[in-house]
Amino acid sequence: MHGCLPLSVGVVAEFPDPHCPRCGTPLRRCRLAGRTTMWCPRCQPGP
Repeated sequence: MHGCLPLSVGVVAEFPDPHCPRCGTPLRRCRLAGRTTMWCPRCQPGP
């Protein structure tokens, strides 16, 4: 399935200060539909 990030399991253990397991950039975080969502602004840039 395209878009799934199995790496997200690896960043939960670092939770107050998570970093991207691919590039080491601090992850951005927001709440979406009552859940916390994290992404790497370097590896997953916006449109």
